[in-house]
Amino acid sequence: MTLMTLFEALSLVSLFLPGLKRWPEKNLHRFADRGDAYAQWALGNAYAKGYDLGGIKQDYAEALKWYCRSANQGNPFSQYAVGRLYDEGHGVKQDYAEAAKWFHKAAGQGRVPKVSQLEALYNRNGTQEHFRRMVAGVESAQYALSVMYWKGLGVEKDFVQAFLWRALVAVWWKDDYNEMGDLIAHMTQEQIVDAKRLTAAWRPASRT
Repeated sequence: MTLMTLFEALSLVSLFLPGLKRWPEKNLHRFADRGDAYAQWALGNAYAKGYDLGGIKQDYAEALKWYCRSANQGNPFSQYAVGRLYDEGHGVKQDYAEAAKWFHKAAGQGRVPKVSQLEALYNRNGTQEHFRRMVAGVESAQYALSVMYWKGLGVEKDFVQAFLWRALVAVWWKDDYNEMGDLIAHMTQEQIVDAKRLTAAWRPASRT
């Protein structure tokens, strides 16, 4: 499926760990080995991207190992990263169903939109625009999950679920994103009503 590249999206590592490239590899490994979920995520990024941290070379399998350790602690950024590796087949056999599972874990930790935000979204005219930028984490996982439900990749095709996850993303990225009309054009009125109801009732899941 065509989304942003994984490692463009994971550039948020600089937000959580300033100066990552200047960290001695042993220090990053030390925190990761102690079970720090964000250090494990950062180390996964280092292996995935091939950052110059004491000679670390690009190694998707090693990246997956550290992402999984972090993801299993509930880190949504790592959960999304694991999903992307399975989605693209980097360091692991391509598996859309496994990708969808990890996207679900990350996407379920999203923010709850206000009713006014949802109403503003539904009132748009559906003109098409493309993403000019993307960010990592929960919202990207929600978008990826929407695409998978829309296209039937790793999950049964389900326009209602596709709408749910797409609507949650669109609320936060309203300046860059307005593809809802293209999806709605494929839906029945009953599906649209169900999808709006689910979206309004949606709440984040626990960090698992």
